[in-house]
Amino acid sequence: MRPHSLRLRLARPDDAAAIAANVAAAYGQGYAEPAFLDPRRVRAALRAGRVLYAIAEDSGGRAVAQCALEDLGRGRFEHSKAVVLPEHRGAGLMGALSRLLYAEARRRGVRLLLGRSVTCHLRTQRCTARAGYVPLGLLANLWPARCIAGRAPDGPPVSCLLEGLPLAPLPARPLALRGAAGALAQAALSRLGAEVVLLPEDAGESGAPPRFAPRRRPLLGLLHFAPLPPEVPRGLPLARALEAEARVVWLDQPVAAPGADRLAATLFAWGFFPAAFVPWEGPGGADVLRWQRCTEALPELEELVLLPTAREFCRGLLAGAGATV
Repeated sequence: MRPHSLRLRLARPDDAAAIAANVAAAYGQGYAEPAFLDPRRVRAALRAGRVLYAIAEDSGGRAVAQCALEDLGRGRFEHSKAVVLPEHRGAGLMGALSRLLYAEARRRGVRLLLGRSVTCHLRTQRCTARAGYVPLGLLANLWPARCIAGRAPDGPPVSCLLEGLPLAPLPARPLALRGAAGALAQAALSRLGAEVVLLPEDAGESGAPPRFAPRRRPLLGLLHFAPLPPEVPRGLPLARALEAEARVVWLDQPVAAPGADRLAATLFAWGFFPAAFVPWEGPGGADVLRWQRCTEALPELEELVLLPTAREFCRGLLAGAGATV
């Protein structure tokens, strides 16, 4: 039960300074999303509706806990950026604030919430599991250790569990992938309550080679590859050259794309493994399978801290990454 002296409400633009100060107090100036350390940028995001915060105030009007929903587009929001000051932890504030946000999200017609629980934060995983989130994938070595409170700055990178919570029924989804990639996509879809429509074996075989466009994310040392129209010339040599400078490489593949099976075989040959299913992430709102290739060893995966349900889901993913739970 939360203390009666605390008041829960949705944040206003003039709460931006307090929100940014709490993020800095919890995560330090090395936080992975520096925009949320800047009161002016938080204020602008609140005014524009790009982010929705719920806060808990003490009797003096001081914000002592907060969490947010960030608009990802296409009816999806990410549930993230939770902070509870140390003296108020263990009182159920994160769950209470989340329920306030869920109610507002449903009122606004949001269809799906996504979350990325750090694998070394079991408390966060318990909270999302109680709310009904289901695992959709494991993003290995996602955050540098310096971005996570309580981790040594020079420690191994930290992984995240990608989770989803449907707030409205999801329509049936076509699926062209087979094998391990198809199994992951099908398991994620069933967890979200969506019916799977398997496309014919020869659906969409175009014969065109896959083409990719690199997008740098310097802060995290990531490369993110997204499919481009065939007239844009990109190829494997460029990908290899850029990958040599990255710690993690992602590639998003539409699950009903032409030649999906053939592309999956190519990605396996390149050393990628299927890591997560992400609804409405691709061009035109297509569901995508997020493949991942780690250019460094995965020591942190040897000591993942996961709830039993998430642990079972991740075993197959980890086998592809060369690590175990």
